[in-house]
Amino acid sequence: MPQFDIRFGSQFGPISRALSRSKLGAALIVLQVALTVAILANALPVVLERIEKVSRSSGVAESELFVVLASDPDLKRDLPSRLAAERQRLLAVEGVANASYTGSFPNGMGGWSTWVDADLTEGAVYDSVLYFSDTHGLNTLGMTLKAGRWFDAREIHTFGESTEMNPKTIVITEALAEKLFPGSSAIGKRVSIVPDPKVLNSEVIGVVSNVARPWANSREYYLSSFVPYTTSGTAYWLVRTKAGQDVEAVMTKAIDALAKGDRSVIYGTDKRTLTSARKDTYASDIVLCFLLSTFTLLLIAVTVLGIVGLSSFWVVQRTRMIGVRRAMGARRRDITGYFRQENLLLSGTGALLGIALAYGLNFLLSQSMDAEPLPWWPVCIGALLLVCVGQLAVTQPARRAARIAPAIATRSA
Repeated sequence: MPQFDIRFGSQFGPISRALSRSKLGAALIVLQVALTVAILANALPVVLERIEKVSRSSGVAESELFVVLASDPDLKRDLPSRLAAERQRLLAVEGVANASYTGSFPNGMGGWSTWVDADLTEGAVYDSVLYFSDTHGLNTLGMTLKAGRWFDAREIHTFGESTEMNPKTIVITEALAEKLFPGSSAIGKRVSIVPDPKVLNSEVIGVVSNVARPWANSREYYLSSFVPYTTSGTAYWLVRTKAGQDVEAVMTKAIDALAKGDRSVIYGTDKRTLTSARKDTYASDIVLCFLLSTFTLLLIAVTVLGIVGLSSFWVVQRTRMIGVRRAMGARRRDITGYFRQENLLLSGTGALLGIALAYGLNFLLSQSMDAEPLPWWPVCIGALLLVCVGQLAVTQPARRAARIAPAIATRSA
């Protein structure tokens, strides 16, 4: 008995004739695959970028930290005395390891930023966040001192409404140090952080490990500076717990301890762990990832169901043709190969159309939303994935077709 030829060229004629009698179904599969490729290619870079963004380290002992807002209406109060008393109450709380007073914190979504300049001649300036910090900031945040030293008590000053931002000393992160002084030590160098710099007024006394800015959408995420100020009015107690402690429980005790002091100061109107602060900061990115991923997976699922449904319908519709081929010597694998080749033709055509649609969609997004140009790799991944998905989807209908007996198929004519 002659063996049936399963090479693609030998099947092209029968496949073309069969598809010409099912134009609507074939067109539907091609369009489904094309649309899925286009959306997947544009969604994949966005999802991966957001995942990378959400996964960035804040550079501090995030899981051990919480903040408590302290609002003091008396701006003329002796702030150092008040803070010293409050810190002692915090350290007396079981589970508290350290505490520092600050105006903002990593991933807190609020803070003070300014231009930092190290070369007045060339005017090379960089946007940096300014974290107010006392002598305990380094250990409380859990940063690593890479070079130089941290602030001592003599350098800490109160920053009030009429205070000019003019610190004599400053500590910067590794990322900012490399920007300002590439290839050389930053210790002892001078920078300016005033809006209209005329002199390099602040000496870099320390370089610490990279610390995140308060804002998640910052492009230069680790360009941070620390200045020796405590602020009057409203600011945060940044509290670090001992390892293994229940941070939420310690936070509740800390607020109670603070409230036993000066009754005119209001504590805890804003209280958060830094873990929850991160979740709040990245909430929109997490939602976007979830929505894009869910929509894309649903679209792939619909495409799979469409291929399975139409392929199963075609198996029933072509029962006689399959029976004739089986009677002529076609083996089961020949019948399976026929349906795989047919699907490869349809999904391949859809993938090519999808590549064109992907770049067209990216062009529209770049015009309306300032999106980045679409790289080649997500387009290739999307096209290849949909071709592979098509082959998997057609497997079961193809196997069902291969099980049709020649005699049964002939009688069905």
